Amino acid sequence: MAYGLRDNYVHLQMARYTFDVFAGDWIRALCSGGKLVICSKETLLQPVQLYALMQREQVTVAEFVPAVLRLLMEYLEETGQRLAFMELLICGSDRWYAGEYKKFLKLCGQKTRLINSYGLTEATIDSTYFETQQVNSLTQELVPLGQGFANTCAYILDRWLNPAPIGVPGELYIGGAGVVRGYFNRPELTGERFIPNPFSQKPGERLYKTGDVVSYLPDGNIEHLGRTD
Repeated sequence: MAYGLRDNYVHLQMARYTFDVFAGDWIRALCSGGKLVICSKETLLQPVQLYALMQREQVTVAEFVPAVLRLLMEYLEETGQRLAFMELLICGSDRWYAGEYKKFLKLCGQKTRLINSYGLTEATIDSTYFETQQVNSLTQELVPLGQGFANTCAYILDRWLNPAPIGVPGELYIGGAGVVRGYFNRPELTGERFIPNPFSQKPGERLYKTGDVVSYLPDGNIEHLGRTD
């Protein structure tokens, strides 16, 4: 979840402490020597106040959900303002559209990284990420989930746990160092969602069954298609 950050950036904290993203926010900031700026719920939903806070505190890193991103983007377009001072913008926790990625990238600076993150609590929050400056390559409707972080394995498997070819839908399974042990006092659910990793020789290695239907794009990125349920 580090995204290659330097040690003196200013991170805007928007997630509530009960939300898993909160852990990623404060770990990235406080464990890397950065500054953590707390944003209230009221400010978060008011783009005028949110943008003013980001400028006042000289925020360089922020992680949005798409709903907040859309409000901020609309305000910036109406007022002719930009986010060129930002170094890293992350958007996750819900699907968003390639057209929005292209529009928001225009409001950023040349050195601003715009990332779509995907992850689950069961895999220690973030598992894959996507970013590009080649917006013409975004031909699909939704922003791709991208590819796995270091120490993370993302598999697209069919119902028999065979790897799916490029373009063929399958279910996304997450493996690697971030996969947790299971659900507390829920052995049946743990057994259902955490399965032995058939691709690993390491004893006890498991995969988390996400329930997300995805497929590989020709460039190796993962495209989200829906849910098994």
